[in-house]
Amino acid sequence: MVTCLFFFFIVFLAGHGASLNCTGSCGNRGPNIRFPFRIMDKQPDHCGFDLSCSEDNSTLLKLPTGLSLHVERIDYRHRLIYARDPQGCFLRQRLNLSFGASHFQIKNDWLYDGTLFNCSSNEKRSGLTHKIPCLSAFNHEVYAVESSTTISDTDLLSCTKMYNIYGIPHSMLHAENYVLTMSWSNLTCGSSETECYLQHTKDVRRKLLITGVIFGFFLFAIVITALYRAYSNDKTQREYQARVEMFLDDYRSLNPTRYSYADLKRITNQFGDELGQGAYGTAFKGKLTNEIAVAVKLLNNSIGKGEEFINEVGTMARIHHVNVVRLIGFCADGFRRALVYEYLPNGSLQKFITSADSRNHFLGWERLNRVALSIAKGIEYLHQGSSVPKRTSAGRMPARRLHQELAAISEIE
Repeated sequence: MVTCLFFFFIVFLAGHGASLNCTGSCGNRGPNIRFPFRIMDKQPDHCGFDLSCSEDNSTLLKLPTGLSLHVERIDYRHRLIYARDPQGCFLRQRLNLSFGASHFQIKNDWLYDGTLFNCSSNEKRSGLTHKIPCLSAFNHEVYAVESSTTISDTDLLSCTKMYNIYGIPHSMLHAENYVLTMSWSNLTCGSSETECYLQHTKDVRRKLLITGVIFGFFLFAIVITALYRAYSNDKTQREYQARVEMFLDDYRSLNPTRYSYADLKRITNQFGDELGQGAYGTAFKGKLTNEIAVAVKLLNNSIGKGEEFINEVGTMARIHHVNVVRLIGFCADGFRRALVYEYLPNGSLQKFITSADSRNHFLGWERLNRVALSIAKGIEYLHQGSSVPKRTSAGRMPARRLHQELAAISEIE
């Protein structure tokens, strides 16, 4: 990001330095345009007031009041600009040439505020009115009345009011295709191109500095967040491994074997023989040796926290009963967790009592009775006879989990 910002700064300065010339024009017939004027989108901002080029290559000036004028000539020595209305009649639209605090002002003329009236007859009017030639036609005439004049004092009572006009040069009332003369004051940045260029460059540098500070702060926040997350993840990993090592010290006498994830892949032949899936993970068949088979249950990543997993492994390691499947070992390799049980080749009881052809595999009432008693003995052991704690340090009841994970199973003979 810092590199991109530096590249942007270099490109900006290069482009800015290549366009320092403020001289141009809209066409062969238009006036030369130089400081303190510029053609928008073609010359730098510091060159001055905005001018634009029309489709027919006329030079246009847009006044603060919104009026667009055709620029005929620019007198840079006397600071005068001469412009006409594109339609040849300024008074054809509602005019307000009171520029206020604008840099442009109408030069050396009496400014007129008044109201325009449309009169259908060609009667001769009093001297209090001014006929507007560019708006009048053979069947009607348009007159202007000064705003301080009372209409009842004129002979315009039969005429229709059109609209008010403000700040109009008095000579504009009587002339057709009137040329408006305006003067301009110095730009805010200074009276010379060099001063405005230096001020503009200073403003640009200030903006780039502010932009750089914002981007720098944003980048700093990203780096801090990334470092914090990396530190938090590393801390969580170290704490988890510390709990595993503490477990090994506390439960070493219970002899649950710890396997690495690579060991499980070797034991299960790359997890190639899947036994089934449950709510807590997927079970695979494996071999410790050619004679000893095991069931490896690879737990889902979302199962509990490290402390809870370790506590439950410790709980399972204490269980030794003929009717409860035995825990042989476990895997706590990073965030990979697995449990290694003894393998029961005949499968679970569920397969026999829920299969579609259960009638053909009916165990008989006597055998079912023995199975039910074995299950009851396993559950009774978990609740009463074993050293399983009533609650883990995480507040969970291990017996409930053991019912789901281990299930009191009697291998079918």
